[in-house]
Amino acid sequence: MKDRIIACLTCLLLTFSPASPILSEGNASDQIDRLSFRIADSQSRVGFFAVKLSVGLLTQEDGSLVGDYVIDIPLFTSKSDHGRIVLPIDIPLEQISTEGGRLTGKAYSEKKPGEVHQVVCTIHPLDNKGIQLAVTTSKRTVHFSSAYELLETELKGP
Repeated sequence: MKDRIIACLTCLLLTFSPASPILSEGNASDQIDRLSFRIADSQSRVGFFAVKLSVGLLTQEDGSLVGDYVIDIPLFTSKSDHGRIVLPIDIPLEQISTEGGRLTGKAYSEKKPGEVHQVVCTIHPLDNKGIQLAVTTSKRTVHFSSAYELLETELKGP
């Protein structure tokens, strides 16, 4: 999940870069609204256990990046989780693309309704395409490192 978030954030950064081919034609603000992040899958460890994170395409909805996540713990499947991640965009994307930035949001579990995890997403400038995700549960914080890419998607609506 963190990998996908990281990939999506990297995509956003690339899109807002002055040299970005995505923003080279047409209305830049309309194009920015259509950007989505794809984060590569990543893995971390908690003790002896491998923890895998997959994040679905992060799209812009009501001022946030929103997508699905899966946390898989192959040797301890009862602790695996899946749900929805929401990262409010509180920094101009143009600033993130040139300087990097941090988005703080939440992961809402669908496996355990009512359970919410804190997510901190650190995005590197577009020339790096790196992203780190820190997911905090009631017991620990797990850190994931990954890469991201930006994609242009169709606008939803009437």
